Amino acid sequence: MQSGFSITAFEAVCQLYTQFLVTMLPALRPCPGCHAPREIQGCRRRALQWAADQIDFIALTRLRCRACHTVETLFPPWILPYELAALWILEAAVTAVAVDGHSLQQTADRWHWSLAWIRAHLRPWIAVSPEFRALVAQ
Repeated sequence: MQSGFSITAFEAVCQLYTQFLVTMLPALRPCPGCHAPREIQGCRRRALQWAADQIDFIALTRLRCRACHTVETLFPPWILPYELAALWILEAAVTAVAVDGHSLQQTADRWHWSLAWIRAHLRPWIAVSPEFRALVAQ
């Protein structure tokens, strides 16, 4: 079983992020701490694995609150903090192991990850795969 969601070009990933900003930026503009308006404070380069053998850098927008002296990077829901792989890559890898019965080594080879990385990063997702698949399906 393969994930039904696929991205064919990195430009599509960037367009997806732009759509996220257009939709969510007005709601995210007020500071959650003091409710003062925040201003855009440039971007933060973030490595993102968006396909099995494709890693590129995406520029994530940052918002700054002058009143609170805080800066926040705006992550879309499909980029998890501290994870290189996009959510659809993690979902496909978890599906390959938990549903399709592939070994960790086969999955590591397919997605160009080391076996150590799979053991450290994918096992927690596999352990909660029914809940994970429900979250991905939402």
